[in-house]
Amino acid sequence: MHIEISGIVAQVIRKPIKHLRIAVCPPDAEVEVSAPMSMDEEAIRLALIHRLPWIRSEQRELLSQLRLTKRSFVSGESHYFKGKRYLLKVIEIPTGQPHRIELKGKYMEMYVYASTTRDARENLQQEWYRDYLKGELERKLPVLTAKIGVPVPTYLIRKMRTRWGTCNKESTNIQINTDLAMKNPAGLEYVLIHELCHLIETDHNETFINLLKQHCPNWRHIRSSLNAEPLSYEENWED
Repeated sequence: MHIEISGIVAQVIRKPIKHLRIAVCPPDAEVEVSAPMSMDEEAIRLALIHRLPWIRSEQRELLSQLRLTKRSFVSGESHYFKGKRYLLKVIEIPTGQPHRIELKGKYMEMYVYASTTRDARENLQQEWYRDYLKGELERKLPVLTAKIGVPVPTYLIRKMRTRWGTCNKESTNIQINTDLAMKNPAGLEYVLIHELCHLIETDHNETFINLLKQHCPNWRHIRSSLNAEPLSYEENWED
């Protein structure tokens, strides 16, 4: 189902959820609405009207944002890790040796077989990013949860199209976007604090903002910096 409000066409998807969610999705700033099964069309329309200024603001920001072109995973390409740009250097190894990635100076060295496909090289990098993020979460979560006063959640690291992270308060679970491995580490910590605060307050209301200010005073600056960095190309999301 589609609903049009003031020239904006929103795709509405019914889901077994409690609350309506509105997302402005890259790469073309399309509006997607996840609505509870029981919510009628008029209520969805009113929610869209109420969020119209936010939707337009998100669309302007997204359409003006830089996006990385699709990577071919060949030597000489630019790739990112922890907010820094590296030149990819593909190094062929004999069959039987393990694939791996190492950082050496300005290079991100990728050790693979001559027959390794482009998609397999991307998968290797994604797993390398996940391993890094897993290590960071295992180190940071006990410290941050103790500081905020919430239980240590379970977590999932995956590529997401519209969010840096999500939180499910009922199951005490957070999900983190793999792309955060490419960003400045301050961005990862901000996203973790943001999601952990949702274990106390699910809505982005005054209570939530005060919690965020308390535990991450410069969160607005970090969020702006994070969102100003290039987005991934648009073909490799998991959601």
